[in-house]
Amino acid sequence: MPAKPSFKYLEIARLLHRRYDGTGEAILPSERDLAAQFQVHRHTIQQALRLLESEGTVIKKPGRGYFFAARKAASAPVIGFPLWCRGPADLDLFNSPFKHAVLSGIRAGIERAGAVLDVQMVGPEAAPHRERIAELCTKWSAMIMEPPHLGNLDESHPFAPLLSKTVVLGQVQGKDHNCVYCDNYRAAEIAMQHLVDHGASRILLFGGDTEERVHTFLRLSGAETVINRLKGVRFLYVEGGLSASGGYSGIKRALREGMRFDAALAVMGHSALGALRALHDEGLRVPEEVQLVSLGNLALFEYLIPTPTMIDFDVREMGHQAAKMALNLHFRGGRPIASQMLPVRLIQGETSGAVRPPSSVRIGGGRKVAEETFESPVA
Repeated sequence: MPAKPSFKYLEIARLLHRRYDGTGEAILPSERDLAAQFQVHRHTIQQALRLLESEGTVIKKPGRGYFFAARKAASAPVIGFPLWCRGPADLDLFNSPFKHAVLSGIRAGIERAGAVLDVQMVGPEAAPHRERIAELCTKWSAMIMEPPHLGNLDESHPFAPLLSKTVVLGQVQGKDHNCVYCDNYRAAEIAMQHLVDHGASRILLFGGDTEERVHTFLRLSGAETVINRLKGVRFLYVEGGLSASGGYSGIKRALREGMRFDAALAVMGHSALGALRALHDEGLRVPEEVQLVSLGNLALFEYLIPTPTMIDFDVREMGHQAAKMALNLHFRGGRPIASQMLPVRLIQGETSGAVRPPSSVRIGGGRKVAEETFESPVA
């Protein structure tokens, strides 16, 4: 039976955070001393310190150690960002490049305005859930959060007092919230049109399983929009997962079930990595036999051979705009529902057919564009 994952470092990070009164910089004990004090392995201490550093609670000074960062004046507004921790999968997402890019944009926007970003772990694995959230509601001036955690955000939820001052990172179907998002629907349209323009006729889309369907829905809808107006193009779907292993298993499953396809569309960048590996293992040449487009960009992509064709989402800018919206909600005491949709663009790589002249690319019912860069209107 596999060992139960340890979240000890989360508890240590929380205890260290509570020790500091914020009056000025103060050096922390060494990693070795902290390990002895908490009776844990040094690696666990390193995890706790990295978490505190990502939150802005501590800073690392080379050759000197870790220091608590001096906090802003108490009068500065505090914008909260809850990191939901229900298990190992959530911890993996916290360590993802996407999460770091979003937080980087949020922090830059908030600190530029003289405010404070407070990143906190919440959920059953981080602290008593409802009591923890109720405490944060009294501390935060406004909040930025991600859509998967809005399922039960209603008047009975402890976060309800902040509902009018909450900004959602992404689109939420059937819910009225202030939100900032990249146009997932248009991204899928662009990717599908690109594949069709380069000769694809049987396109496989692989995305999340039932629990991850919220990440897949809008991109799947955008892909279907293109398919529904085209003749002679077949659209196939297989569940795999949003991770690299999910992309690998999705391709393997499609081939095992006898699906024939000449192009594949990955819902996430990580799943595109797994898909590339699976196609290579099956002896399928990319792009000669199967073209591949990723709905998402990873820094790792530029080092891959072949370099993936991708739809690029500026997630750092999404974080920056969310910070501006959250600050506006604080200073205005909440306001009517607003949304901002950010542009997406296609970056041609080596996993799809040869680039045609830009004028051959058509989207939105045949509208020509000068480049393969597609900006969505800001709502």
